[in-house]
Amino acid sequence: MTKAQDVSRAESLEVLRGLLPRGSEVRVLVRHVSASGMTRWIDVFVIHNGSLVWIGSRVAEVLGSTWSSKYQGVKREGVGMDMGFDLVYSLSARLYGHADEGGYALTHRWI
Repeated sequence: MTKAQDVSRAESLEVLRGLLPRGSEVRVLVRHVSASGMTRWIDVFVIHNGSLVWIGSRVAEVLGSTWSSKYQGVKREGVGMDMGFDLVYSLSARLYGHADEGGYALTHRWI
């Protein structure tokens, strides 16, 4: 990772912590599912000050995940579980750490 990428990731972390205090609800939307069903591209939003705010690319950056401009979503691979939960749990753990149930600091709702 380059220094510019580190700065950008740090900026995204700061922005997301400001938009997503503990207890926030993250809105998720599946934009595309692969033909095999093994990969999903999920877009991410939050309601902040009464407005729907798009945070998808910042979430991808913070998680080190792939952002697809074609599908407008964060790439998540796997089956057999709620991938929206997986995405938000990973984001929550990244923002608030794994200690003291940090992965559960945020909740999610499907759009």
